[in-house]
Order: sequence, then C-alpha cells, then structure tokens
Amino acid sequence: MKTCDTCGRVTQLGSPTCDGCWEVESRLVDYLRGGGANARQRVEEALRQVARPASGRRRRIYLESPLHADTPEGLQRNREYLRRCMLDSMARNEAPFASHALYVQFLDDRVPAERETGITCGLAWGALAEVTVVYEDLGITPGMRRGIDGAWDAGRLIEYRQIGEARCLR
Repeated sequence: MKTCDTCGRVTQLGSPTCDGCWEVESRLVDYLRGGGANARQRVEEALRQVARPASGRRRRIYLESPLHADTPEGLQRNREYLRRCMLDSMARNEAPFASHALYVQFLDDRVPAERETGITCGLAWGALAEVTVVYEDLGITPGMRRGIDGAWDAGRLIEYRQIGEARCLR
C-alpha cells in the first residue's frame, strides 16, 4: 500500500500523490502561470488546505449532499445517502459536518423562513471547515449550490466526489 507524499491518503500503486493532491498541484501551477495580484495568496491557501493534518487529526470538512425531497421516499433515499456520505468521509480520516442533517431536526424545511435560517446557520459553520466536499451521486440541489457558492466566495477548496472516490478539486 502506497500513501500520498502530500496528504498521506492511500494512492494507486506507484503513484507518489493521490488524485486530489495531483489536481491541487496542477491548479497551483495554473495560479502561478496566471499571475495576478492574489496568485501567491491563493497558492498559499491551497497548500494549507491540503497539508497533512497533525498526527491523528482529522481534516474538517463541510459536507454537501441532497436532503430535501418532494416525496417521503425521496427524503428517505436522501437520508440514507447522507448516512453513506458521512461514513465514506469518516473512512477518509475526515471529520464531516452536515448542517442540513442537523438543522432539519429543529426547523421545518418546508417553511421558507425556517429553511433560510438553517442554510445561513450552516454557512456560518462552513466557514470553519478546511474544505467543502460535495457528494454528487444524486445530483446538485439548489441548497447544495448555495453551499458551493458560499465556499467559493470564502476561497475554500471544494472537492467533488462520489461515494468511495474523489472526482476533482476546484
């Protein structure tokens, strides 16, 4: 078993870096080539976000997955999917936070003002995450899009993945 030289995650045999770190490294090269006033700042921030956590520390992630659904069956499917996403994230040595799973226990997602309160509370907690991870097997909902946009606006790394694999970083 080979681990990534950058983050310590398991890689494909013979590869010095995992797919996620390879994507980040290629983006860093693009930032530097593009120059601009904030290129160095963006590179330094990206490097901090992929640096190997201290021994035993899990990477804090803000998890985006669909939850809202128009039918009870759809809601059950999305809850089961969220459970699988949380377990997948924990298996990657991450500490996931899914605000949409927490706040719907206290707020009614069908009431626009309460839904908005839950989303803004989630975005406030998202600011503490090292990366936003978007699980996209079931698509991207409008609520997830708000979280993605919030992460982008905050300059936080966004990783798109499916259960069991990371597809790309942005």
